[in-house]
Amino acid sequence: MTQYLGLHIHDGDAHSGLIPELRVTVTGKDCEQVRQRLQQGAALSLLEYDRQELPRPEGQYRSADDLPAEILVDFPNPETELIEPADVNTYSLHIEQLVQASGLSDSEIARRMGTSPAAVGRLQDPFYFGQTLATVEKLQRTLDKATLGERQRGLFDELGRRPSRSYPPRIASGPGPSTSGDGRRCSSAPWRTTAAPFTSTTACTT
Repeated sequence: MTQYLGLHIHDGDAHSGLIPELRVTVTGKDCEQVRQRLQQGAALSLLEYDRQELPRPEGQYRSADDLPAEILVDFPNPETELIEPADVNTYSLHIEQLVQASGLSDSEIARRMGTSPAAVGRLQDPFYFGQTLATVEKLQRTLDKATLGERQRGLFDELGRRPSRSYPPRIASGPGPSTSGDGRRCSSAPWRTTAAPFTSTTACTT
């Protein structure tokens, strides 16, 4: 899998990260959280490239010496690391598509399932791998299958043939939702740079 150069910076208690080639910026409480969010942000950025049928960036930056000068002006002496995009759960992506096709909100689905909106959102989280057959079957009963069509029901049919504790496969790309820099789910709009350039920083140490 292609790796992308990530920059780790901290300014006092503020920890930040950037993948210039993918235009991903994140913040976190420490370097480890920044690294994890860079991995997830990279995966989501690549999903958008695939969704828009654009060629993926090739990972041309391998060290700080490869970076354009204007980036180093805003990020002087950063700690660098090659970031591998996080694995993405194919079933979560399909479940989100099914939920959207149903026309029901997460809150309404949660009410009908007798659970919380957060639990419904977690089923659609591209980085969550804990779905079980029992949970998916409950979701199946909740959604109106008559409005989804045979093609959209295919996910449930496939899961129904798997063991009850079967965990879904991981991929590195495919259409799916986005998250904010702090890991929260949001709309499926393209990943965008959300943080302004940092000006007074020191390298983040591990």
